[in-house]
Amino acid sequence: MKKFLTLFLCVFCLMVVFVPQSRAVQFGLKVGMNWSKYASPTANDPAYEYISKYNMGWLVGGFCNFKLSEAFSIQPEIYYTQIGEKETNPLLDGVELMSLIGVEYKELLDYIQIPVLAKFKVMAKGPFTPILQAGPYLGFLLSGKSKTLDASGAVLFTDDLKQYYRTTDFGLVFSGGLEYEMGNKLVSLEFRYNLGLTNIEKEADTTYITKHRTLMVMVGVGF
Repeated sequence: MKKFLTLFLCVFCLMVVFVPQSRAVQFGLKVGMNWSKYASPTANDPAYEYISKYNMGWLVGGFCNFKLSEAFSIQPEIYYTQIGEKETNPLLDGVELMSLIGVEYKELLDYIQIPVLAKFKVMAKGPFTPILQAGPYLGFLLSGKSKTLDASGAVLFTDDLKQYYRTTDFGLVFSGGLEYEMGNKLVSLEFRYNLGLTNIEKEADTTYITKHRTLMVMVGVGF
C-alpha cells in the first residue's frame, strides 16, 4: 500500500505540473470513510445478506474533472479503499461459533478502484452548489485479511482472503453532495453508494454469490 501511495502522489504531482491548466480541467484529492458489507443471498441460506453487517474502512485518492459545460462534466477517479464486512455469528469450516458469546468476524479487502462518473451541478444561488454523480467503477484486489475476535477483542483466527476472491470487481456508483468555492479551490462533501455487480467469489461452482455494498463519505479539494 505504501508503494501505491508513493507512486500515486508522484504521478499526481507530475500531472499538476506538466498538464496544461485551464478552467475546463481540474485536479483534486479525496479522503473519506466507508461502511461496507456483502449482499450474499444463496440457495442454502437466503437470509445471509442480513447476517452480513457493515464494517468500517477508509479511502484516499484523486480525481481529474473535465468540464463540458457549466452544469455537466466527466470525472475519472482513482483511489485506494478498504471494503469488507463483519458478522456476529460467523461460520468457520462449517462450525458455527454461536456458543462463544461476543465472537465477531471481520473482513477487509484492499482495492484500487477506478470510477468514471458523469457529474451534474444543480445551479442554485448561494455559496454551496448541489452535485449529483453516477457511473461505473472497476476495482482491482490488492490484498485481503480476516480476523475472528473474542468478546475482549483478542484475535482468535486470521486468514489471507486473496486466495478466495476474484482480482477484479465491477459495479455502479451513485453520489450526491455539495461543493463550495474557496478562491481558486473547490471543496466538496459527498455521500456515495457503490453497488457491486460482480460475484467476487473465485470458485465458479460455489453456492455463494458475494457482491459488495458500500456507503461512503468523502471530502475533496480541487485545485
